[in-house]
Amino acid sequence: MAYSILMVSVWFHIFGFYINSATRLRWTGSNDRWTASGEIWADDHVATSDIRVKDNLERIDNALDKIAKLTGFTYDQTRLKQRKAGIIAQDVEQVLPEAISKDEEGTLSVSPMAILGLLVNAVNDLSKQVKELQNGNV
Repeated sequence: MAYSILMVSVWFHIFGFYINSATRLRWTGSNDRWTASGEIWADDHVATSDIRVKDNLERIDNALDKIAKLTGFTYDQTRLKQRKAGIIAQDVEQVLPEAISKDEEGTLSVSPMAILGLLVNAVNDLSKQVKELQNGNV
């Protein structure tokens, strides 16, 4: 299989790697976002989460109610032509809009870190309810 790799840089602040005329990885300088088509594989994914880069912290309240409005699905991913599992971004947008990003074509993406925060609070809420039941406080 022959691959042609081309790196393009133009004054629009966009460059990318292209394989056989299909964009595989692209950076847009205007919004500081890397976009990839296909899957990205890595041994680890690390996201900055330091308190020093965060302002206006607000707890995600009613996490259990928000989780209850989401459904996990298996589905055929049309771009990858593969069977996948996940949640629907439009559903997440209704309960936690901060977890959603939109690309220039209007396609929605979900931040796994935002969902992790929601799940942590839901587990903490459940733990509190279990302890109250165990202590007969309900």
